[in-house]
Amino acid sequence: MDEIPSIGLTESQMRALDSSWRGWFLKNQEIRIMRKMLRNAGISLEGKVIMDAGCGSGLGTKYLLEALAPSKMIAFDYMPEQIALAKTKGLPVDFYVGDMRRLDLPDNCLDACFAITVLHHIPDWPKAVKEAARLLRKGGIFVVEEPQEDTFGWAKFEAAVKANGFEILDMRYSVPFVMRSYLCRKL
Repeated sequence: MDEIPSIGLTESQMRALDSSWRGWFLKNQEIRIMRKMLRNAGISLEGKVIMDAGCGSGLGTKYLLEALAPSKMIAFDYMPEQIALAKTKGLPVDFYVGDMRRLDLPDNCLDACFAITVLHHIPDWPKAVKEAARLLRKGGIFVVEEPQEDTFGWAKFEAAVKANGFEILDMRYSVPFVMRSYLCRKL
């Protein structure tokens, strides 16, 4: 199988990202955990401006829209073919191609940024954390879900968010000992 050099996924892995089982897990596990963390922290994102960073085919974007009811949703992916697929879903979202390390958006323009299993695919992912800090307003929410990997470690991530002016409000396993979800707030 051909590897997609930009993020290191095979074609079959790309198809799996838009599969019914992935959708079920996103809706019933990952988004549910994220909503619980927000609720426990007393945070509502209804009517807010939210970004889905690394949105892929738009599957997670759809569930974030349903669960959070933002006034505006912005979503991007590094891969044009994924954005083309996301646009076919007919969602009321501003989709575009972008690199999370440097986005053409103004400072302090977001209330929340969701990065669901994205950062570990980005070379120099700490630059993406810094970019999220630039885009989020004071008090803005950064929700991240990531596996523990050689290039992306949870301890490295925790240090990076703290170094970029975030506090970690909550952390939960979405898959025990394999995948963690973080709720962070920009100070």
